[in-house]
Amino acid sequence: MNEKRVEVRLPKKIKTEVQTEDGLTYSTSADISKKGIFITTPEPSAVGQKLQLEMNTGNETITASAVVKWIRDEISETVKAGMGIEFVEIAAEDMEKIQNLN
Repeated sequence: MNEKRVEVRLPKKIKTEVQTEDGLTYSTSADISKKGIFITTPEPSAVGQKLQLEMNTGNETITASAVVKWIRDEISETVKAGMGIEFVEIAAEDMEKIQNLN
């Protein structure tokens, strides 16, 4: 994948619910930024798929409308399959929660 990110990614495991028109799945994030999140899953959605996300940080819940920007099918001992997701619509208070993650 061509590296185009301008936002710093924070390595963070966050329990995530992913709602698509096909149903609901549960995953865990590998990292998050102000622009998006990478979710590990053996069966990523298609590029362009629109999603509703609910992310549980343990202390708070963050919700966002999003779209799948890229997928990773390759799996190794250090790299998991999953999907890069871009936030399309997120409330200001939820964006503040992301900015305050550490």
